[in-house]
Amino acid sequence: MTLQVVLPLIAAWVVAIASPGPDLLMILQQSAPRGGGGQGPRPRALGLSAAQGVMTGNLLWMTAAALGLGAVVALAPGILPTLKILGGAFLLWMGASGLWALRRSLGGEGPSVTGHRSTIGRSYLRGLGTNLANPKALIFFTALFAPFFSRGYPSWQTAILLAVILVVGIAWFSTFAWLASSGPVIRLVRRYWVTLEVVTSALFAIIGIAFVVNGVVSL
Repeated sequence: MTLQVVLPLIAAWVVAIASPGPDLLMILQQSAPRGGGGQGPRPRALGLSAAQGVMTGNLLWMTAAALGLGAVVALAPGILPTLKILGGAFLLWMGASGLWALRRSLGGEGPSVTGHRSTIGRSYLRGLGTNLANPKALIFFTALFAPFFSRGYPSWQTAILLAVILVVGIAWFSTFAWLASSGPVIRLVRRYWVTLEVVTSALFAIIGIAFVVNGVVSL
C-alpha cells in the first residue's frame, strides 16, 4: 500500500463528508437549540452524539462494502430502489415532523423544538437513521474501495485504511458539531430559529421526496 493509492481515497472521502447534505443538516439541527431555554442535555452533547450516530452509519456502510454487499446490490437491481424508497420515507418523516413541531410551537404549545426534546440516545439514533437513509453510501464506498481491493492488498492494510477513514470522519463531524454548538452560532440560531427550522425541515422533506421518486422510477 502506497501513498499514491491511499491519498486519492482519503481526498475523495473528505470531499464527500464536507459536502452539504442530510448528515450535516441533522448535526446542525441537534447542535444548535431553537427558541431559547429548554431542559435536557447541553446542545454540544446532543450534536456530538448525532455526529457519532452518523459515523456509526458510515461504519456500517463501509463494512458492507468491504464484505462485497455492493456487488450483491448490483446483481439484484431491485434492492437499491427499495432502500431509496425506505430511506426517502424516513427523511420525509423527519422533515414533516419538524414542521409539525414548529407549527405546535408557534401555536402557543411551548417550544416544541427538536433540540430541546432530544436526549443523548435519541440524537444518536437520529444521526444513525439519517445516515442509513442514504443507500447510495454503499455504492460510494464500493466504488471508493474497488481499486484498493482489486490489487489484493493484505487484510490488515485494508483494516488500517478503514480505520483512517473512520478517524477522519469522526474528526470532521465532531468538529462540525462543536462549531455548530458554539456561542456565536447558537445566538444566531436563536435569533432566526423559525426560519432555520423551516429551511432544515423543508430540506429533509425535499431530499426524502427526491429519494422516493428516484426509487420508484428505478424499480
